[in-house]
Amino acid sequence: MKFVQISDCHIMKEYGDRFLGIMKKLDSPAQKLEKVLKSINWQAYDFVVFNGDMIHDGDIEDYLLFKELVEKNIPKDLDILYVLGNHDKKEEFFEVFPKYKRFRKDEGFLYYSKDFDNYRLIVLDSADPDLHEGIVGQDQMNWLEEELKACKDLEPVIFLHHPIRFTYQKGLESELVNYKNLIDLLNNYQVKYVFAGHTHKNALAYDGRLVQVIGDSTSFSIDLNEKDFIRISNKVGYNRIDLNNDYISIEHENFGDENISARIEIKEFIDYLYKKNKQGGKKDE
Repeated sequence: MKFVQISDCHIMKEYGDRFLGIMKKLDSPAQKLEKVLKSINWQAYDFVVFNGDMIHDGDIEDYLLFKELVEKNIPKDLDILYVLGNHDKKEEFFEVFPKYKRFRKDEGFLYYSKDFDNYRLIVLDSADPDLHEGIVGQDQMNWLEEELKACKDLEPVIFLHHPIRFTYQKGLESELVNYKNLIDLLNNYQVKYVFAGHTHKNALAYDGRLVQVIGDSTSFSIDLNEKDFIRISNKVGYNRIDLNNDYISIEHENFGDENISARIEIKEFIDYLYKKNKQGGKKDE
């Protein structure tokens, strides 16, 4: 099974001063996404997954721009998995992608599964409008357990936006509110692979036998190599995945300029994120 993992596109028609003014210092995320999509030989792949944050706290018009880029550059017969992230807007997504309404759960959560060859592809929704760090709610956990029970001879593969647990650097972690429960559940059913985004950083994370493949962003890259500061650049990337039973190959492709376009204190950045979520996930002005 071969697929492309793309994450954190953050498409928006007009950014203005949103996101602490960072976006206006960067090259166009729409142009960067289009460059990535045009570079891929789609005939070599079975499907593509967009691992969340397709838009940046926007509206229907931003999903329409994202959809236009997808339809223009990806063959119509290629399967696409869409995952919702913390910057996505659930109801606006369903308006622009109405065929996914059949998977819509209470409060707009989007989770579903699709069988492909010897695999069951399970898409989770870790994006709660009130939580930047994310959570897989109890109803979704119950549904997930039933999906895992029903796998039988199929190998489950999990897709969600937030890494279950990931350490950027000592003292700075990203983890779901209920990460322990989710890891226990996945380990109970011997799940091997989880694919996530959110960090704007290509990485692998391990919890016992569980491997998390964390995809880069096509909008901007985050660098935490400077103490107390986040550095942001136009470097973007995506993953090419070849998964065959116990074998996995991950090829990472980079594009763009690694020179720093913006630099911000970690504390200011985190305070902004949590203030935004306390406001109910409204567009940041």
